Amino acid sequence: MISIILKKYCFLFITIFIFLGNSAYSQNVFMYALNNLDFGDVYIGYSKTVNHTDAGSAKFRTYQNRRNSAYVTISFSLPSTLNNGSYTLPITFGSSTSAWSFNDLPYGRTNFDPRYSLVGNLSRNRNVYLWIGGNITVPTNVIPGTYSSTITATIVVY
Repeated sequence: MISIILKKYCFLFITIFIFLGNSAYSQNVFMYALNNLDFGDVYIGYSKTVNHTDAGSAKFRTYQNRRNSAYVTISFSLPSTLNNGSYTLPITFGSSTSAWSFNDLPYGRTNFDPRYSLVGNLSRNRNVYLWIGGNITVPTNVIPGTYSSTITATIVVY
């Protein structure tokens, strides 16, 4: 008897679109995608979770350089599936796999749920780092390949 394990490669490519509010200072808010969410090799019929502390988590850096303090809302439009032609994989996000911090360190992070807006004051030239992880479960009726989708980030300055 020969058993065959099919590898499935799942990558989530992140595209950032920044929507800036009606403030005259909004053009001075910046967000950079530093890393794409990458699940790596995943086998058909199995699940995989990428946590915010994993090297494969999506990573962003944002800051503003105009006001002493700017009130901002950061929200994400998240996909419910990763796609490869007509084949799809469900993907979920939650507060246990995503976090933010003022420091680019693996500790001292504050979890947040990327399905809901992140609201706060952003001091001038102070970096805020955000990491987004997720979970996929690979159905047995999909083909091996690259599966992808888009996360859209929106920043509104008040």
